[in-house]
Amino acid sequence: MSESIAVQRPSTLLLSFNQDFECFSAGCDDGFRLYNTHPVKEIERCELGGGIAVAEMLFRSNYLALVGGGRRSAFPPNKLIVWDCSVGKAVIELEMEGRVLGARLRRDCIVVLEGGMITTYTFSDIPHQIAQWRCWPSEKALCSLSNSSEHPLIAFPSSSGAGWVEVRRLAKSLAESPDHWKLVKFKAHSHELQALAFNAYGTMVATASEKGTLVRVFDAMRGTILREFRRGSNPARISWWGY
Repeated sequence: MSESIAVQRPSTLLLSFNQDFECFSAGCDDGFRLYNTHPVKEIERCELGGGIAVAEMLFRSNYLALVGGGRRSAFPPNKLIVWDCSVGKAVIELEMEGRVLGARLRRDCIVVLEGGMITTYTFSDIPHQIAQWRCWPSEKALCSLSNSSEHPLIAFPSSSGAGWVEVRRLAKSLAESPDHWKLVKFKAHSHELQALAFNAYGTMVATASEKGTLVRVFDAMRGTILREFRRGSNPARISWWGY
């Protein structure tokens, strides 16, 4: 008499595109998967024996930022891991004071998001902290990086209040004056932010609030509104990149 055995498939904790949308990552409760977008096919699979709640790719390179999560986390909750797929191991580990909620990558910069705090590091064998800023305390880990070399910017919910956005230039080292990092701060919505994203050139930033009825587009350098799109009158959740 044959006996059937139920095989439980891994649960997906996150889906997120890379910077140019050519690939996307899936954080699972046993590790992560990487996929080509068109045509859709798996290009990398890594089982880590625990959950991955954040898997941020760096374009189509061999690097991605990982944060553990789920019922059995692959890594401690206060660690950001930079994983090198070419060697199949962690090459950078950043230990933070609080729980890591998210991460963003540029070729020259690592951004770590905690509740109410954003910290930037050099993307190097031994990362050095460049800057640290207060942001609006939230579990959403909202932050957008411009990958333009001409406009190296970061945007995040400002600590000034709900609905405020802060845009700063990304310094390359601590040798640069802190005044160089300051750019603009503006009130985008009357409710707390739900989504935030640069365009490909780093010249505009789009925002949506928790209410979800409006999407607004601002000049990233001046903070002036350029466009407003009404999605509808009923509240909705607007998200970006799977965050």
